[in-house]
Amino acid sequence: MPKKKNRQGDVPLGLGMALAQNTTALERFASLSPSQKEAVLRKAGQVNSKQEMQFLVQELAEGQLPGIGGAASSTECTGLKPTPAKDSYEEDSYRDLYSTELPK
Repeated sequence: MPKKKNRQGDVPLGLGMALAQNTTALERFASLSPSQKEAVLRKAGQVNSKQEMQFLVQELAEGQLPGIGGAASSTECTGLKPTPAKDSYEEDSYRDLYSTELPK
């Protein structure tokens, strides 16, 4: 029987069953951003066996985004500047882009 095309955001049955058996992976999946969830769903759509699905879910449980690598940036969402400002103009530019001031 051919696979039915899922609507965007629908969790395939096999992935749903595997997540139900691994609560750590389920919690991690639930905490992902919408774009990260879509990446996992795309990867799940390429799985051809129960073992491959279990491996994908285990990767997720271990904190990895299956098949799509780790963090996009080591400074993303950390408040760290990619490089220190060279002068006050650059410091002001960083301040415009990032909230980097210390709380008072």
